Amino acid sequence: MAANPEPTASSYLFNGHLFEMEPFLGEEGVQFAIVDVDTEHRSVDLIVRFGPNSMAPNHRHAAAFTSLVLEGEHIVYENEGGAITRDVRPAGTFRRSAKGGVHKEGGGAEGAVVWFNLRPDEDGLYEILDDDGTLIDAFGVKRVLEDMAAG
Repeated sequence: MAANPEPTASSYLFNGHLFEMEPFLGEEGVQFAIVDVDTEHRSVDLIVRFGPNSMAPNHRHAAAFTSLVLEGEHIVYENEGGAITRDVRPAGTFRRSAKGGVHKEGGGAEGAVVWFNLRPDEDGLYEILDDDGTLIDAFGVKRVLEDMAAG
């Protein structure tokens, strides 16, 4: 995982095109970039770019998080006891969410760019699940830092 631009001041003009995006678990059309990892304050910021009509795999956040849709439409499909709900979030939508809740998410017809801030209690950030709800993989702060150090 490549390092991204280091801000030179506590505030700066954000340019999402300066970030090196990487594929998200091999899903075509879904990319992410780690913006910041603050271990002292237990905070991880990332940007996810969803291509048009793209979809990330089933997952659940293992940390409380906030999200802000920067561009396009962010579409979230939540599975609540077998009932699927579809939530369309246009640019400017801000959400605060607790950890848990299996869902899929993606971009609308024009795609989407979404800023996420995850605040883990422990190491966990998110878990990838198959369609039956079986855990496939899990990601935490330590793993993200190791991947970043490995380049």
